[in-house]
Amino acid sequence: MGDELESDIPVWPVRARHELTEQRIVEAAEVGGDVDQATRVRGIHRTMRERTMLYAEQMRLLTEFFTRDPEVEGCLDVADVSAMKVAVGLRSSTHRAEALIRDAHRSVELMPRTFEALARGDLPEDFHQYLLRRVRRLEDDQVRDVDAHVAVWELASISRSQFERHVRLIVALVSAGTITSPREPERDVRLEHADPASGTATLSVSGPIPEITALMHRLDMSARDVQRAQRHALESGEEGPLLFDIDENLR
Repeated sequence: MGDELESDIPVWPVRARHELTEQRIVEAAEVGGDVDQATRVRGIHRTMRERTMLYAEQMRLLTEFFTRDPEVEGCLDVADVSAMKVAVGLRSSTHRAEALIRDAHRSVELMPRTFEALARGDLPEDFHQYLLRRVRRLEDDQVRDVDAHVAVWELASISRSQFERHVRLIVALVSAGTITSPREPERDVRLEHADPASGTATLSVSGPIPEITALMHRLDMSARDVQRAQRHALESGEEGPLLFDIDENLR
């Protein structure tokens, strides 16, 4: 692995039962003697690796732009300034661009060992995104510890379920081994994902459990009130637009 870990958390290997060769992929896909399907499944695996390497290259470029932006100079507190610029190249919202910049910075600067596996195509893109979600609330030193542990696993061959199970374990161990006193509840509002094709987006709100639970109940009650008002307007035949009928398609 190279450098010694500073933490006292034991390092353990996570190994696959078999090396994930193209032949092994064909066998696991159970396409039988169908040569065309075997060719397709190998092609799917190759394009997954190519997509992963392109994803890593985009992260590297985002990090370089962010750290060399003269208005920002790598300061995460003003990452939104760089985000407004790279959003043009990404053809995305500024919120989405900022989230990608933060993920890229964490990957390249704090998790260089797993980033190397990503750049080789050995750590699939969705594996890496799962890893980023699990370490998002950790301190920088904790993130580095997770990176050093995960990098020694057989990332090119282990299954998704193996990877997720051991990531959850190492994150729990790193957290328990370094947090000495309860931290203040973290508060955050983040646009996690926006899909223009389907017209949907995901909003993530983090905070103390009682406040988030109360917010959930308030949103649920508000939504039910709106639905009742809309149903009443439809049943009574009221003229004019319906409450919160933004697309004007309820009637």
